[in-house]
Amino acid sequence: MDTLVEQISKIEIAAVKIMDESDLQIKAMDEEAKKRIESYDLSVDQSTEQNLAQVRQKLESQRDQELSQLKEQAMEAILELENRYSKNHETLASQILQKVIEG
Repeated sequence: MDTLVEQISKIEIAAVKIMDESDLQIKAMDEEAKKRIESYDLSVDQSTEQNLAQVRQKLESQRDQELSQLKEQAMEAILELENRYSKNHETLASQILQKVIEG
């Protein structure tokens, strides 16, 4: 009977050692998984920042180009108005004077 108890005791001790070792392995695997997740998150964050910077630069370039086109169009419109005014100044002044006189 003692030998049976001793064998059961040895089996129990071995099982406890296996369980302890298993717990240590699980903790090590958890730590490794955390490191991988952190590394992945950092990689994704960096990639996202790079993509955002590229999109931001592209949008700023488009904005600057559109602004330049608008300025050019505004200048053309101003020049057109100035040309029309200089060509029709006498006629416009006469028409205004005529309306004031007629009144």
